[in-house]
Amino acid sequence: TGPHLHYEIWRNGQRINPAGIKTQEGTVLAGADLAAFRAEKARIDRVIAAGGQRRPAAVQQAANGLRPAEG
Repeated sequence: TGPHLHYEIWRNGQRINPAGIKTQEGTVLAGADLAAFRAEKARIDRVIAAGGQRRPAAVQQAANGLRPAEG
């Protein structure tokens, strides 16, 4: 089915529907925290837009050590 996120919520040993759970509200960012968040989001957006062309050196080195698929 492709990549996806799976999570479950259990209460008293029983699975329950997560749609009915009240969760905490998000944190409102301001000032330096908001600026840092926006900078990191912009960096991630650039990585995504590059289509994975820019790999960190450690990832590239690990990938180089993998054997090609046999087939």
